[in-house]
Amino acid sequence: MFIGRNKELTQLNHLYNKGGFQMAVIYGRRRIGKTFLIKEFTEDKPTIFFSAQEANDKANLELFSKNLWSFFDIPINTIFPNWNDAFELIAKQAERKRFILVIDEFPYAAEANKSLKSIIQHSIDHQLKNTDTFIILCGSQIGFMESEVLGHKSPLFGRRTAQIKLEAFDYLDAAKMLTERKMRIKSKEDLINFYSCIGGTPHYLSQLDTKKNLADNLADLYFNTSGYLYNEPVMLLKQELREPAFYNSVIAAIATGASRLNEIATKVGEDRSKVIKYLETLIGLEIVHKEFPFGDDPVKSKKGIYRISDNCYNFWYRNIFPNKQAIELDAGQTVFLQGAGGAAGGRM
Repeated sequence: MFIGRNKELTQLNHLYNKGGFQMAVIYGRRRIGKTFLIKEFTEDKPTIFFSAQEANDKANLELFSKNLWSFFDIPINTIFPNWNDAFELIAKQAERKRFILVIDEFPYAAEANKSLKSIIQHSIDHQLKNTDTFIILCGSQIGFMESEVLGHKSPLFGRRTAQIKLEAFDYLDAAKMLTERKMRIKSKEDLINFYSCIGGTPHYLSQLDTKKNLADNLADLYFNTSGYLYNEPVMLLKQELREPAFYNSVIAAIATGASRLNEIATKVGEDRSKVIKYLETLIGLEIVHKEFPFGDDPVKSKKGIYRISDNCYNFWYRNIFPNKQAIELDAGQTVFLQGAGGAAGGRM
């Protein structure tokens, strides 16, 4: 079931139909649907799909080599000694046939081999730019993709022909997905409640049990130690950040009502200067955003307040983070009924 993303899919198909060399950079937070979009786009097109692993360079090059031999149907079962040789083969094959090359989770491969970006740049400039090859570089590390792939200091700067920053579903697309999945929904208020508690991340919405109402889904997903969303926000933070404990405190402070810098710093017990650096990182990860009064200049305004951008994170840090000990002692159902469950149950 493919919901939303019509604009992005149209853009990719336009580039493909245009012909000539194309390179699209697709990035966004984890679980947001990047790979799903790419697979929908490439479904009826010849595609080499390589998903880089969080492993060393040798392991990724081995996987990449196997993908190339398989796609080009070449009966050679050896590993390329380096990425240069791999892209030499790609360039030679590109002279004979048209195909799409997808490197998913590109930051893993690029961090394992610091010269990979330059190797791809050299291949584009000297060989691939005169072919119909379509390259897609995809990644979940927003900062890396913006600075190391799209940034002006990157070897790949100026080579992309399109960039797509994939965002979470807004309410309308989330509601459409919930409706298409035939959730137990009686009114628009129900749709709003689902969106308020789960958010617009497609993968999270896909975890909902269509046979259960909102209250039962929340109890299963959040308030159960085996639930899919029980540890999800903090696990993602651990993947992205070196000091998740302090970030947890900052997010929790905002989720429980501290919206101004002084309030957040007081609540977490740290200096403003330290807190603001962490807030800037969270803004970069699109977990937090800063709002300003209408008409105020964001650069000069001192009236900005911090909000959590993602409804899933907001719900989790309000209800799960302060109650983890009780939930892990098998009191999740009690915590749920005393807090979020009462409100959710009353609405269903």
